[in-house]
This record gives sequence, structure tokens and C-alpha cells, in this order.
Amino acid sequence: MTNVANKAKGGYKNLIAYHQAAMIFDFGTSYTNNLTAFCNKLALNTYLLKRGAAYQEEAARYCKNSQHYKRFMNYHLLIAADQTKSALVDTIDKSDRLLGTRPQGFYGHFMPFYSLYKSELFNLASLLQIPINTSQTYLNLPFEKIDPVLFLLTEKQLRPEDISSQHSIDLHWLKKLKSHVDKQLFQTTASQFII
Repeated sequence: MTNVANKAKGGYKNLIAYHQAAMIFDFGTSYTNNLTAFCNKLALNTYLLKRGAAYQEEAARYCKNSQHYKRFMNYHLLIAADQTKSALVDTIDKSDRLLGTRPQGFYGHFMPFYSLYKSELFNLASLLQIPINTSQTYLNLPFEKIDPVLFLLTEKQLRPEDISSQHSIDLHWLKKLKSHVDKQLFQTTASQFII
């Protein structure tokens, strides 16, 4: 982790080509401002998508759920990409991939995000002194607690029963999480390339 951080700290700006751009949904929060400042620091062409009002209007007409949110994000990102003649790439991380928390349909993913758990990215951002929203949760649990379980389920290939007995975690919850992760792994698109 330290070697990755040191290499990134010395040369992450050199990784950004002139033709890359960032598109940010603006919901009028401080997180939008932090993300915009970070993209500007990387000398990215940054576009704020003023879709907050449109989202609220659509959410009021339809049942607000995660699938609707993902479709909404995809729809507006694809429109913006088409208007700017751009291809979409995503900074999805390993936690997002395993939990299926991000929209599908992107054309590529950035390394090292793709191979790191979200909690590892939080640590990397901290080492690089990059502001990042670390309050994200899944099932009301912080990723510092979710990621070790994902690691045991996927990389160690432990059974939920073993994890439950060794770490005093609810077995029913573990089985539900494993079922969800297995489904996501089955649906993962192998054709998406890594940048």
C-alpha cells in the first residue's frame, strides 16, 4: 500500500492525458465541491452536470429505489458523453464490483481503483492528502467493516459458517451477503477493459 501511494504521490498528475475529462453530478453538496477541486488539481477538463432538479422531479414521479437511481445516472451520463463525443470510464473499486453498488455499462475502469477495496482507497487518499468522502456505508455499515468480510468470502473462499463462528458475525446476514456477491460475480462483464 505504501509503495503504491509513494509512486502515485510522485507521478499521478502525469497519468492524466489532455483528452480526459470528468463529469460530475451536481446535487449542491460539499462533496460536489471537493470532487470538483480534486479534478481541477489533476488538470482534468471538468463538467458539472446540473441534474439535481431533474433527479428530484423524476424521483417524485417514480418509486425511488436503487435500480431507478442507477438507470437515472446511466441515462444522463450517456447523454452527456454522447454530446461531448466521449467514452465513459468509471473509477469503480473492488467493493463496488462485489456489492453491485454502481451503474453498469461503462467502457473501462481505472487502475488501481478496480483492484482495491474501498477502505484501501480511503487509506490511499489519506496518504496522498486527497479529500474524499469516507462516510459511505453499505447496509448501514462502514466499509472498514464490510471489506474484511468481502475479503474472507471472495479471496479466502471461506464459508459463511466458518466466518460466523470465527468472527461472531450473524450467519443469516453472511449468507445473504454471499448470495448477493455470487450473483454480482456471475454478472460481471469480462469484456470491460482496464486502463
